[in-house]
Amino acid sequence: MATAKEKKTLKAAAPELAPQGLTRGERDAAQRARKLRRQTSAEEQQLWHQLRDKQLDGFRFRRQRPIGKYIVDFVCDEAKLIIELNDKLPESNPVEKARAAFLKTRGYKVISMLNSEVATSIKTGLELIRKHLKADGSTNTLTDVAEPKLKSKSKVASKTTKVAKIVSAEIADETSATTKLATKKTAVKKLGAKTTVAKKKAVADSGNAASDASESDK
Repeated sequence: MATAKEKKTLKAAAPELAPQGLTRGERDAAQRARKLRRQTSAEEQQLWHQLRDKQLDGFRFRRQRPIGKYIVDFVCDEAKLIIELNDKLPESNPVEKARAAFLKTRGYKVISMLNSEVATSIKTGLELIRKHLKADGSTNTLTDVAEPKLKSKSKVASKTTKVAKIVSAEIADETSATTKLATKKTAVKKLGAKTTVAKKKAVADSGNAASDASESDK
């Protein structure tokens, strides 16, 4: 079991590996990882600058992280992807085979990249990492959650716009019908007024004609 001092050191080096019950190898790996974070190479710093803070498609990477008794350069737990930087490709020796087998049992896939590749073409290296992320069927949780929400909001906005257009059209139709009805009523009133005037005139003319006829008879 780890001592109180060792636990404190482990928590600072790798909080996720601080619980009790770690083997000596795992404790040593956590302490070595802490030192390696302070002694990163120029290529590691260059790649980390592109991977940190979820810059690569929203995936979270960690650097110099202990996994069991081994330390990996960069790892994305969400995608179960490990990136290793080396001056030359790792040799197929018993140690490397044991390391690869252990990481595989934990569900990780390992990409080995040369420091020279990162130094000369960081974009090519990032595309390689992105390709493996997609090949593994990994998904960006933030994007997967955000996109449906945005689509849902877009659909709601679209439906709201359609409803607004329908309501506006109905209001326009009602306004038009009201205007037409008012126009008809006005026309009827004018016609009624003209008819009344005509009738009065006709009655007056008839009275005048009768009066003239009476005077003529006299």
